Amino acid sequence: MSAVFHPTRSIFFVSTKKNVRVYDLLKQKLIKKLETGLREVSSISVHPTGDNVIVGSRDGKLCWFDMDLSSKPYKVLKCHPKDITNVAFHRSYPLFASCSDDCTAYVFHGMVYSDLNQNPLIVPLEILRGHASSNGRAIIVSPALRWGKKSYILLEVVARGSFVVKSSVAEYWTASSTHGNRGYSLPVLIL
Repeated sequence: MSAVFHPTRSIFFVSTKKNVRVYDLLKQKLIKKLETGLREVSSISVHPTGDNVIVGSRDGKLCWFDMDLSSKPYKVLKCHPKDITNVAFHRSYPLFASCSDDCTAYVFHGMVYSDLNQNPLIVPLEILRGHASSNGRAIIVSPALRWGKKSYILLEVVARGSFVVKSSVAEYWTASSTHGNRGYSLPVLIL
């Protein structure tokens, strides 16, 4: 279960096991119920404009909802073979990402147009891989996706206190520095 606030309005998004409920905090009532059709919702993120929502699931699927269009998903992507642990939109750029228990993070281009007649453009960009997992699950219990305002940075958190930092230059992911090389890791995005 997760919950997020609308970026500009007094609206609150709460995920249940299979749905996302959207509440108006001023009127104190349910205004919409997003029907995911997923086995179990794991995380949600709201686009900076507030009109689009992405939902990650325990069965490796990612749903994109257009709030103005329907209460059903605009697009369902089967990204990861294992549980999606977190999803996040970038605050400034047309990007979003998901990370999973399969020790990967998928980065997508997700363009939302100001013309309401034009559907969002979703393009996969990159698959970022961690080093290993333990017993088929990622080492970090609750990995998080975080986007920076001006840069794209990938931080692989490694067990026993070491980590690997990667960053993108001209939209290419490259290793910039390494601190330690032992243990297990899981990609955690700070984008």
